[in-house]
Amino acid sequence: MKKTFFSVAIVSVLALAATAAMAVPKLYINELQSSNKTTVRDNNGNYSDWIELYNDESSAVNLEGWGLSDNPANPYKFTFGAGVTIPAKGFLLVYASDTEVTTGPYLHAPYGIKSAGEPVVLTMPDGTTVDSWEAVQIDEDMSYGRKPNGSTTLGFFDAPTPGATNNNSQQYAGKLKTPLFLKSRGFYTAGFNLTLMNTTSGSTIRYTLDGSEPTESSAVYSGPIAISAPSNADDVKMTVVRVKVFKDGYLPSPIMTHSYLVGSGVFSRYNIPVVSLSTDIDNITGPNGIYTNYNNKGAEWEKPANVELFEKDGKAGFACEVGIRIHGGWTRHLGQKSIRLYADHQRGPGSFDYKVFPDSDITDYRRLILRNHGNDNEGFGYYYTNRYTLMKDGLMQGLVKDLNVETQNWRNAVVFVDGEYWGIFGIHEREDAEWIYNHHPELDREDIDMVQQDTSTLDVGEGDTVELMRYRDFINNNDLREPGNAARFKEMVDIDSFLTYYVTQLYAGNTDWPGNNIRYWRPRTEDGKWRWALADMDFSFGLVEQYNYDSIAYTTTRGGTWPNPDYNNVTFGSLMRDPELRQGLIIRLADMLNTTFAPARVQGRIDTYAAEIEPEVERHFARWRGTSPYGSNPTKAKWRQNVNDMKIFAGKRPDYLRSEACRFFTLSGTSNVTLNVSNAAAGCIKINTVTPDTYPWTGKYFNEIPITLTAVPNDGYRFVRWEGVNINGVTGTFTPFEADANITAVFEVIQ
Repeated sequence: MKKTFFSVAIVSVLALAATAAMAVPKLYINELQSSNKTTVRDNNGNYSDWIELYNDESSAVNLEGWGLSDNPANPYKFTFGAGVTIPAKGFLLVYASDTEVTTGPYLHAPYGIKSAGEPVVLTMPDGTTVDSWEAVQIDEDMSYGRKPNGSTTLGFFDAPTPGATNNNSQQYAGKLKTPLFLKSRGFYTAGFNLTLMNTTSGSTIRYTLDGSEPTESSAVYSGPIAISAPSNADDVKMTVVRVKVFKDGYLPSPIMTHSYLVGSGVFSRYNIPVVSLSTDIDNITGPNGIYTNYNNKGAEWEKPANVELFEKDGKAGFACEVGIRIHGGWTRHLGQKSIRLYADHQRGPGSFDYKVFPDSDITDYRRLILRNHGNDNEGFGYYYTNRYTLMKDGLMQGLVKDLNVETQNWRNAVVFVDGEYWGIFGIHEREDAEWIYNHHPELDREDIDMVQQDTSTLDVGEGDTVELMRYRDFINNNDLREPGNAARFKEMVDIDSFLTYYVTQLYAGNTDWPGNNIRYWRPRTEDGKWRWALADMDFSFGLVEQYNYDSIAYTTTRGGTWPNPDYNNVTFGSLMRDPELRQGLIIRLADMLNTTFAPARVQGRIDTYAAEIEPEVERHFARWRGTSPYGSNPTKAKWRQNVNDMKIFAGKRPDYLRSEACRFFTLSGTSNVTLNVSNAAAGCIKINTVTPDTYPWTGKYFNEIPITLTAVPNDGYRFVRWEGVNINGVTGTFTPFEADANITAVFEVIQ
């Protein structure tokens, strides 16, 4: 009897299960967007990926316990919570935002959908797969979905409809592929015929040679395109070929752009990279162009373009679609204007994905700047007595790039726009939050405060100004000579960054500072400290003031106006009241003048940068001569004189700054300190923050200011003693006083 009852129970359960398995609601994954740049913001204001579901039933369906996932092996990666229903013949939107909200009107899944494509699966609580899609690559601001809603016809939409019907949208069967170029982009010594190969039958290739995007009315490719050589054998000619494939019922292919630079001596012509920027010229110089409306800012004044970078030997670097905007402040008025490049906008790949700067390992640049060298441009020649060199900012950034202060990587390049020569620009990193994260990958994303101070304004690039105002208020309202105040300051500020930054600015003689061009940043952690970044150093190295500019007095004198108003002078003056900070600044000044800013080192950098651009400066001047309201008549001879003036500045500035420091800090002068080691293979000496590479080594140090020496033995050796100085032990201090010192560290082999 029991056995019979048990059998009947099993049959009943199986029957119920079969009935339940048959009751699969007609729910569909109806539309998906995996690269949402401008289509719709979520409830948090972000452009998140999204998945739209459609209910084709005549009644609402309760989704509690259902799963929605981008991984078929883990179908409940996101599980709908209590109270979530989808109405009859209605839609439900789930944002794939890498956060998780399972209930309420705004649902968020804890993953994103890769634009290259990922599967999507909708699963009932009992494990039944209701709908699933294979991975599909979807272009920026396009979507993929069903038309009509819930049908089996899948295709692409160029006008997504999140949370609404697809039935009124234009659907495309697919997206066409780009044709093949049978000649790679790059440098060529002679002209040639370019052949394109179409990969889609029944489609038409259309192309342009003026930099504009091909349309359905552009020239039809019917045979090889002539890529011609320049008429002048000593010149080069840039030709930009942009192509697009069209076919009824399909989305056109992406634009493919190849630039060709032709000339008999092209492979030896340049000492710097070549950049080809292509766009409809109206986007730059037309009535609504960014050059024409140079003071306008923001996304509404961004234009689509393509950019290609070639190394000086013609090797292709990166090539991609980008968004372009005007960059800079006052320099927007120049004929040559700086241009921002956004790889994460306008159909761009998201990153340039290239080692743009050879001495940096960073390859994930979302944004770069083609900079016009700011105020060091010949377009400001008349205004600043013709002291243009096209290198001052880059020189200062490069001199201290390995120290504890944030700097921009940069390099010069020759730029062509739509095949036309546009002269020398500097390729720079853009100083924004992405730049900080690139240089500090240990930081959590979106977890910094970054503030830019220009004249009297504070521009928040990331985070807020709460901690910055607390820091500034503390400095301006507290005497650091009082017990505890200096210690509190050191809790708020990275002292090493602070000292390095201020010494750099004082040495540079930057007269567009300290009331302008200040960049602060800090990690938003409990112990996060403020650090400084160099920015816009064009007013350095004699642009306005020469080597005998009294920068310490300027930075501490009250009653000043822009760019040195009182609130900056009060801050620095307050800091110099603390004996430890004051002494630290003097020590750092001595160390950096002996090494980073040693005349031979700086003059060598100037020679290197000048040699890179010298072959191009006359062509550059010819391109932009007469285009600036502040312009002059730039010449190569005057440029060479200006470069030589920079070398004079580099040679005389250290000793002048030492004398200025002695006067301001009431020191008796400087003494020479010469270091040597008993055996070059045995070890080295660290003097304050400096470890010389070769011996004997001599530096100038301030009298009355202690010097710290540390003997550093190599493996297999040990330190024995100091000679020429009264120090016992590996580390010790001594104070020079109007007498040169000759010091030797003695090492011996460990037996």
